[in-house]
Amino acid sequence: MVRNQRKKSRDKKRAAMSGASRASAATGKVHLHEPLPDMTALGQLPYAPGRDLDTGLAARLVAACRATCQPCRTSLSEKIRTEHRPTLAALAGAVYGELAGRTPTACPSGTSSRSSLPRRPASKS
Repeated sequence: MVRNQRKKSRDKKRAAMSGASRASAATGKVHLHEPLPDMTALGQLPYAPGRDLDTGLAARLVAACRATCQPCRTSLSEKIRTEHRPTLAALAGAVYGELAGRTPTACPSGTSSRSSLPRRPASKS
């Protein structure tokens, strides 16, 4: 039986917010990457319409990437990949849409995104 359940649950919450392990949260060795970028624009992108995006997690991941903190990048990217797929889609769409020099637009209803892509010529076998 756990002797101090309050302390354990507080450490779990701190670990969940920071992306660090529960052991490091319990010892107080959790670090943050400041300043956190403003990720409210992710909600306006069409890559995850109608989904709840975890902008706090996205901001912590971007800040860890800017600071090149490998432990934080590993743990936060694993968390976003397994638990927050819409946030991952919005982040990827924001980055790759910007790199392509296009502003993101939603697909018209009734059409798929594949129908707008050019077709590859059939291979001659």
